[in-house]
Amino acid sequence: DAPSPEAGEAPAATNEAGKQVYTPADFARFAPRTAYDMLVQVPSFTLRQADQERGLGQASENVLINGQRIANKSGGAIDELQRVSAANVARIEIVDASTLGIAGLSGQVANVILTEQRTSSGQFEWEPNFRAHFAEPNLLQGLISYSSATGPIDYTLSIQNNTGRGGFGGPIAITDPLGNLAERRSEVFHSEAELPTIQAKFG
Repeated sequence: DAPSPEAGEAPAATNEAGKQVYTPADFARFAPRTAYDMLVQVPSFTLRQADQERGLGQASENVLINGQRIANKSGGAIDELQRVSAANVARIEIVDASTLGIAGLSGQVANVILTEQRTSSGQFEWEPNFRAHFAEPNLLQGLISYSSATGPIDYTLSIQNNTGRGGFGGPIAITDPLGNLAERRSEVFHSEAELPTIQAKFG
């Protein structure tokens, strides 16, 4: 029998008409849960996310879904793929942008092809974190999403909470303009931020 692939072995592509094509079987050893988990395992491919700060939006993102850009306010195709079950991926194609005729794309582009018959799927991510001093525990960061189809309409419903916890504390020395000690005190400060978003996408 042939030896089993090593855990760190990269997926091997099939070349088809100038495309590097990866199928779900190529990623099975990584046990991906989402389409994004599969995409980040493609060797020698670097994800380039939408550059909202420079005003480029999805024009700067090098990922397509079914040959199309995904335009939304939450992060484009890469964000969308984190909500798509790995079971709904038919293949991933790595192509040169010059062959696509899509303005703004350059270099290598990943085109994630989804299956026509989608299976219902859900995603749950809980990302608690703790800091050693002063800041409160961060227990509410995470994502819940559900994708399915009704007739010809695909839909994804998601709730995501991005949270922040900060803090500092300790002795504080207050001096006058001449540098003389005026007061000593002990202070503790902590901050909390909750940024929940609810999204529904139909297509």
